Amino acid sequence: MTFCLMLLSAVLFSWNVPESEVSKREIILLAEYPLHPHLLQQKEILQADTAGLAERDIVITLITPLSDKNRYNQLMKNGKGFWFILIGKDGGEKLTSDKPVTLEQIFALIDSMPMRRYEIETRSPRH
Repeated sequence: MTFCLMLLSAVLFSWNVPESEVSKREIILLAEYPLHPHLLQQKEILQADTAGLAERDIVITLITPLSDKNRYNQLMKNGKGFWFILIGKDGGEKLTSDKPVTLEQIFALIDSMPMRRYEIETRSPRH
């Protein structure tokens, strides 16, 4: 299975993005280098349910010092070489971790959000 990495043209690091510009949730993966063990583990976790990620409107952005040193330095908070950030559709930071995050954790958090509950309700076919 190929890992589909979708890059956004701009990372939402102001967190105050106008509602009209936010249509996706974003997972930002920061890694000191592309073969960082936590990054490889996180990619494997995310690959396990790409349909679940798509259903929840999640895009994934990978940032390394080689790909974008300025954003990497701005967003990397822990100095441990790996940082996971989940950004909600409202532009707010919902979850951060210096270790890989399971799909169960990601989906449970997103599915508990009012916006996601509304999405489920409005996407469900009416009988």
